[in-house]
Amino acid sequence: MNRLLIPLFFLLVGASSPIWARPAADVDSLLTVFEEKPAAAVANLFFDQLYSEQLTDERLHFPANTHPDTLRQQVFYWAAEYCYAQQHYDRAIGYGQRSLPLCRAGHNRQMEADCLNVLSIAFLRKGDPKEAAHYAKECYELDLRSGNPDNISSSLNTLAAIYLGANMPQEAEQYVLQGIDYCRRAANELRLATLYGMASEVYHALDNQQLALDYARKALDIDQRLNLPDRVAMRQSLMAAALVAYGHYDQAEECLNAAIPVLQQSGNYHSLAIAYNKMGELQIHKEQNDKAIAYFSQAAQIFEAMGDPYNELHSQLGLYNALKDSLPNKAQEHIFRYTALKDSLYS
Repeated sequence: MNRLLIPLFFLLVGASSPIWARPAADVDSLLTVFEEKPAAAVANLFFDQLYSEQLTDERLHFPANTHPDTLRQQVFYWAAEYCYAQQHYDRAIGYGQRSLPLCRAGHNRQMEADCLNVLSIAFLRKGDPKEAAHYAKECYELDLRSGNPDNISSSLNTLAAIYLGANMPQEAEQYVLQGIDYCRRAANELRLATLYGMASEVYHALDNQQLALDYARKALDIDQRLNLPDRVAMRQSLMAAALVAYGHYDQAEECLNAAIPVLQQSGNYHSLAIAYNKMGELQIHKEQNDKAIAYFSQAAQIFEAMGDPYNELHSQLGLYNALKDSLPNKAQEHIFRYTALKDSLYS
C-alpha cells in the first residue's frame, strides 16, 4: 500500500439523483452518506472517486455482504488519507482515530501501520510532536516486524521529521540516514526524493549547508526526472534555505521566484507558506523589510489557519525582526505570539 500522499482536486456534486447513484459524486458528501448508512455500494463509490484522483494504487471494491465494521475500517482510514491530502489535519486525525481500533480488532496489521502513519504525520502538521512520536513509534515497530523496507523507510522519515520539529536535529540525522538506506533497498525513487528532502532540512538545521544543498539537489534531480513540478518547487525552496545561509541571496531569490508560482497554482498551501517564510528571511538579509513583512504575514495567516504552530513560530519571529526597528510596539505583539507558540511546542 502506497503511503505517499498526493494533493487532490475533487469534483463538486451535481443536483437531483441520489448521491450514491452519481459516478462523480463529491467525496465529502459520500462520507456523509456512508456515516448514516455504512453500505458497500456507497463505500465502493467513495473508493472509485479516490482511485480516479490517484490516491489509491488500485480500485478497491467490496461485495454487498461485507461486514459494516470492515467497511468502516477501510473508509475511515482512506478518509484520513483524503483529508490529510487536502491539508485538513483535524479531520484526518478524527477519521484515523476511528479506523485504528477497527484495524486492531480485525488484526489487519498492514492497515494498522498505515493508519498509525497518517495519524503521526497529521499530528506533526498540527505541531504536536509528543502525539506524533507516540503513533510514529508504534508504526515503526509494526513496520520492522513486517520487514518491508519501503514502509520502514517511511516510518524512519516520519521519526526524523518529528525530531527535527522538536528541535533535535542530531537525533533526526540518524533516522533519516537509516531511512535513505532502507529506501534504496526498496528502489522507491519517489520516497527517496522525500528522504533526500528531509536530509536537506536536517543538515540545514545542523548548519552543514553544503550537505543541505547536496541533498536538496539530489531530491530535485529525481523530481525533475519524474516530471513532478510541485515537488520540484519544494526542492527549490530547500535549496533557497541553504543558499541564504551561505549568503548567496540572488541565487536563493531565483529559486524562490521559480517555486512560489508553482506552489500557488498547485494549491500546496503548506509548502507555499514555508516558501513565504524563506522569502521573508531573504528580504531581511537584503534589508527589504517591507517586503519581508508582507511575506511573513502571508505565511503566518496560512499556518495559523492550518493550526501549524511550529512553522507559524518562524513567521512570528520573522515579523518581529522585520518590525523591531520601525514599529517596536507592533513588533512586541509578534514576539509575544512567538514566545507563546515556542512554550506550547517545547514544554
